[in-house]
Amino acid sequence: WLKEVDQAPEKSDIRRQKDNYFRELGMVHDELQGLFKDDKLARRSVEPLTREEKRTLEENNQRREDANEALRMYRLLRPDAPPFFEEDAMQSMQAKMNKVLIDETPEDGIVPQRDKFA
Repeated sequence: WLKEVDQAPEKSDIRRQKDNYFRELGMVHDELQGLFKDDKLARRSVEPLTREEKRTLEENNQRREDANEALRMYRLLRPDAPPFFEEDAMQSMQAKMNKVLIDETPEDGIVPQRDKFA
């Protein structure tokens, strides 16, 4: 029974090809890292990110996702409302006009009555 089973089969061609591929891939990777050692921006694209860079990137992605979710909820809650930027512009203009009116009121606080014909 043991005579029928190969005791030490030869390595397969797939294994050899895989080993050669990974060896070549490692050499190419090493060559690429040495290629950009003088250029800082190019070197940053090859080197992995630092913890702080990863954290800021994740914060920016989270902030963008939160803004998209807020706009989606705004559209669901107020489907008939004008686009968000138009309403925001209108409200900021109203706030500026209110500030101008407050700045123009006299110090005693009494605003003279104006009719539409004056």
